[in-house]
Amino acid sequence: MAADVGTVSHLLPPTYKRMISAWLEEDCPSFDYGGFVVGEEIKEARLLGKSPGMLAGVPFFEEVFRQLDCTVEWHIKEGEAFEPVRHCATVKGPIRKILLGERVALNTLARCSGIATNNLHLSYPAQSPTPPSDPPSPAVDITAAKQDILPPHPPQHPFPPPPTPRRHPQNNPWLPPP
Repeated sequence: MAADVGTVSHLLPPTYKRMISAWLEEDCPSFDYGGFVVGEEIKEARLLGKSPGMLAGVPFFEEVFRQLDCTVEWHIKEGEAFEPVRHCATVKGPIRKILLGERVALNTLARCSGIATNNLHLSYPAQSPTPPSDPPSPAVDITAAKQDILPPHPPQHPFPPPPTPRRHPQNNPWLPPP
């Protein structure tokens, strides 16, 4: 397990901290109206896992709040699967700064955890120590199975073509006046 030899943040390039600074700069408003309303009082926020998944992205989450002078206490480890509703972490700091980092931290954590959860679901059958109880029958006709799965014609491009612009002669500056 990676925790025995180091932390996950050791796998990240040193530039990830600068990337997080740029994300915070992009996300934070020029006038912090919410911060003005809530103030600098020290509060706690709880991170809840509301659907089954695997926790990933801890270094990003921690760095967001480290840059905003908040602390994060984890209740589960990076790479640990959990069931809902699970209290995953507690963030403590000035409420204004918790709100400033909330969107960047949650978006990053959700993205990383989503990838890890999908990977868990994809790799689970490959890691299963027991073979399936009913092996597939060798008498299955593959061509018949393909006809049920494959569409009868080649698939269309995944993105539809852009709509053709509607041309109104009165509004088109490239056409001569009527």
